[in-house]
Amino acid sequence: MSEPLKEMAHFAGKACGTIVKDVAEFSQPLTEAFRQGWREAMADQPKPKTEPAPAADNHAAESA
Repeated sequence: MSEPLKEMAHFAGKACGTIVKDVAEFSQPLTEAFRQGWREAMADQPKPKTEPAPAADNHAAESA
């Protein structure tokens, strides 16, 4: 993933956090609803594909 894309994602995450903190100043129920929606959305996301581990890491150590 490119650095500019990571920076944009980081900024977007901070912006969401700021929104939640601002909402929390005047309404805890809205804050909880936002958090619940966030958790549900993240749970619905497919798990990211990971790179396969190097061959040496895929085998259990043999004991003599």
